[in-house]
Amino acid sequence: MHLLFTFLLLAIASSVTSYHYSHVTVAILEPIHDGELREGELNELNRGRVRYAKEKDIGNMHELKLDENLFKTAYSIANCEDKKGDFEIVKVSELFETSGTSPTVPKIFHPMQTLIACAPNLPTCKKYSESICLLGPYSNPTDDQIERGTIGSKCPHGALESELCKVPRPEPKRRDWPVATQRPQMEPIEPTAADPVTDSSIQRSSFITFVLALIVIMVLF
Repeated sequence: MHLLFTFLLLAIASSVTSYHYSHVTVAILEPIHDGELREGELNELNRGRVRYAKEKDIGNMHELKLDENLFKTAYSIANCEDKKGDFEIVKVSELFETSGTSPTVPKIFHPMQTLIACAPNLPTCKKYSESICLLGPYSNPTDDQIERGTIGSKCPHGALESELCKVPRPEPKRRDWPVATQRPQMEPIEPTAADPVTDSSIQRSSFITFVLALIVIMVLF
């Protein structure tokens, strides 16, 4: 009798949990199926991450944020462009499924994924039969990245009011400006003394010219 009672309790708990996450799934996936992910759906996703972290004792559950650059990449991939990077490509219908590298948590609830962007299924591409989302910054998140504990207790950069971990701001890229080089200082050129040989030659030429001019004048007159 006691065993039967325990089994019933477990069954009820399981059904409540599944109902809870199915409700979250339906509420979120409906607009995402159209390729839309706005602040409202994002807030609902983060609330789901809070609840999941509390139930599963995940201490480093980070906040999810929309990313404009990731959206451009998602749109390119939805248009059959081959793109690779620090992100995981996930069909919308598989957001709440686990992956091979992280089999214990659904993809959308992996605590170290902090960026998300979704794109609609485009008629110009037959590669995907539905809308897709990109989760970043990890292309293959693993269970080793999950830190167990009270929600917010394992945040490397502190926790928000929601108890989710803060996402660190990316450091601005340092631009290495060329070092200004100083123009080498030229030593002043000191005037050199006139060459005595040259001076005497000039004087001799002038004297000869003067004598010739004087002879011409005397002949003419």
